[in-house]
Amino acid sequence: MILKKSLFAALCGLFLSVNANAVLVDAVSVIVDNEPITIYEIFRLSKQYNISSKEALDILVRQKLELSQIKQMNIQVDDFALNQQIEAIAAKNGVSVQEFYRLLLGEGLSADAYRMELKQTMQREKLYQYIMSGKYQSIEDDHLLAYYNANPEEFKRYESFDVIKFESYDDQNLVNISNESADNQTVKFSEEKLFSADENPNIIAMLSMTKIGAQTPVMQTKNGFVRYSVTAKNGENAVAFEQVKNAIMAKLASRQESSIIKEYFETVKARASITVIRLP
Repeated sequence: MILKKSLFAALCGLFLSVNANAVLVDAVSVIVDNEPITIYEIFRLSKQYNISSKEALDILVRQKLELSQIKQMNIQVDDFALNQQIEAIAAKNGVSVQEFYRLLLGEGLSADAYRMELKQTMQREKLYQYIMSGKYQSIEDDHLLAYYNANPEEFKRYESFDVIKFESYDDQNLVNISNESADNQTVKFSEEKLFSADENPNIIAMLSMTKIGAQTPVMQTKNGFVRYSVTAKNGENAVAFEQVKNAIMAKLASRQESSIIKEYFETVKARASITVIRLP
């Protein structure tokens, strides 16, 4: 009888412990402009991208601030624009829209889920366009040349590159990405050798400017987003300024855009209603 009571007490304790942990995992951690972030969301993002809880929380706060801004500005993407974008992506992949949806389903992503993700991406692009309007400053040729002269190691031609290629339908999936953190359902990755003679010159120039072991910026394609991690460069030659001028322009413009958007959201964050309930 005593043994039965002890076993019952132990089972009750285990149940309460598991239940308490479940409640804690589902608990709200931070509220950003009335939008909750749960401890589970932080944990999932941290595990997915192999980053700290603080980094995961920072990303989620930024996403909530973007969502808040999209709502405040009433940024809309109608079904017609969404369907056009999906048709363009399907055509780029050489399949019909229905076949494209079947391919997505094979990767564990439903048509509705994909449409929602793509719509949010398009809304975010519209938000960024608004943020950038009137703030972007043109980059003069002398600035481009100064960067070229100051960074000679970046401007060499290579016959080929060994890379890890990351592809996703959402640019946010490629933030802090690695082959360990890539999720087959949201990010495809593969080891490839890219030959300079066969690839887009702008991509080759970007790869040339990226140090071994580093990653290129996220680049948009007609069927989503791509990012490369450079593991080796083969067959080195010098590159003339005129050949990499556009790539330097793209790199400096990307830096300027990132700086403007970062400053914008720092201001938004300072004004936002952010309530910390518990940290993971």
